[in-house]
Amino acid sequence: MKTIDSDKIVCFDVDDTLITQDFSEEKAEVVIECYGYKTEALIINNNVEAIKRHKRQGQFVIVWSAAGYKWAESVVKALKLEKYVDIVMSKPMWYYDDLPVQKWMGKPRWGKDRR
Repeated sequence: MKTIDSDKIVCFDVDDTLITQDFSEEKAEVVIECYGYKTEALIINNNVEAIKRHKRQGQFVIVWSAAGYKWAESVVKALKLEKYVDIVMSKPMWYYDDLPVQKWMGKPRWGKDRR
C-alpha cells in the first residue's frame, strides 16, 4: 500500500485543463510526444501556473488523464512541470463517497478565461 502523507492534495486533469487541442487560428505552443506520435497543443497558462503556486504552498500535486498515465506524464514533461508534480496517473474510473463532490469541494475557483 502507498500512502500520501499530506492533507493538502490538489489534482489536475490534462486535456482542456493544462493543454487544449481545440485551436484553429492560434499557433501551437507545445509539442507533446507520446506513443510514437507528436501532438500540438495550446497551453492553458493559468492552470499551469496554478500547479506551480500550489506546489510552492506545500501542496501535494497529482496530474491525471483519461487518456492514461503515459499521456499525462508526456504532457507534464513537455510543460517542464516535473519538479512541481508529485504523482502522474490515469484518471480514476470511479470514486465512492457518501457525499457528492460539490458538498466537500465547493465551487471551482477559476475564472471563465482559462488561458
